[in-house]
Amino acid sequence: VGCVFEICSESKTKLNKAGEAIPVVEARHQTYVTHLGEPEVFANKFLPLTATRHWQQASETAYVGDGAAWIWNIAQTHFSDSAHCVDWYHAVEHTWKAAHFIHPDDDSATRNWVKHHTDLLYAGQAKAISHTISNAVTSLTDQAQKDLIAEAGYFERNHERMQYRDFQLGGIPIGSGTIEAGAKQFKHRFTGTGMRWSRRGLNNALPFRDALLSDQFDACWHAICPC
Repeated sequence: VGCVFEICSESKTKLNKAGEAIPVVEARHQTYVTHLGEPEVFANKFLPLTATRHWQQASETAYVGDGAAWIWNIAQTHFSDSAHCVDWYHAVEHTWKAAHFIHPDDDSATRNWVKHHTDLLYAGQAKAISHTISNAVTSLTDQAQKDLIAEAGYFERNHERMQYRDFQLGGIPIGSGTIEAGAKQFKHRFTGTGMRWSRRGLNNALPFRDALLSDQFDACWHAICPC
């Protein structure tokens, strides 16, 4: 699921994790595109959507997603001039995974580790977190070492996309909640009791759901059935 939306900054502010005032932002005018299958096909559907929303003419743009490699391959190829942000909540989940590997039998130590390292994460210190995780590898079992090395790689690979304090101070959302909420609406509509879909059939139906959630259903329908 891809979603293009405008960020509207309200006059209100709130405090961030560092106690600083940041603007309250809201997503508006969401338009969606979906595809079940290859990232390249999804990208070919997503790019025209950004063109119709005048992405390239915007003074400032941001590309937000989770840590999946294919998402960032698209970003680097087509949206290199945008701010790139890995979803905050996905990143925090990875601190929990790392903490459980490092302190598998100590819940209190796990929570303390996460608290300290999410503070570092918010401050833009993802690379330091990667180094800390790497240094903890030697004391673990072989499988835990492999899992922890993967977590270290996640933070190292994405550290430039994890400047959360700077993003929020600049009015850029650090969560992909708008996209996640849209994905839930797609899933709810197509996974009801008794529903069975072929990949081809689902991909043929998805554009209608895209149009409905984007408030463009009438235009979509008349384009298909000009009667």
